[in-house]
Amino acid sequence: MLKICMYYCSMRASNRTIVVVLAILVAGVFAFLYFRGNYPGDLRTDVTQEGIALTAPESGQGEITVADNGKALSYPVGSKFTVTLDSTLYPENALSCAPPNSGVVRTVKNTKEVQPPFYVRTFEVMGPGTCTMTNTRFIAAIVATGNMQ
Repeated sequence: MLKICMYYCSMRASNRTIVVVLAILVAGVFAFLYFRGNYPGDLRTDVTQEGIALTAPESGQGEITVADNGKALSYPVGSKFTVTLDSTLYPENALSCAPPNSGVVRTVKNTKEVQPPFYVRTFEVMGPGTCTMTNTRFIAAIVATGNMQ
């Protein structure tokens, strides 16, 4: 270690600057690789620029919650499902299914009540296709299967 310190001190100032910058970059890369995926809210999903990878959509349950974040959920045409989220983390006015007016789902009257700060929105599957349900930090693909009735 002493030899490294002696060598570092004998270097010209410009070379020392390069060594320090490289050391900082290497430390940053190691920190990124170490902490990547180790923070709350990590979304290890198959989300691409085109949306969520729909390799194997799960059969959707009657209620979508934050536990379904990043999933592709399959519903038959004519079925209904609810989305229940915390309004302090996922504002109700930010919940949407894109593309809008796609005919895949529509909002219907809520049949369930929850205590604040949670809210419920009920949807009915109208026709076959896919839409992406999003809200600030929440994303789920809704895959509607079957024929229009």
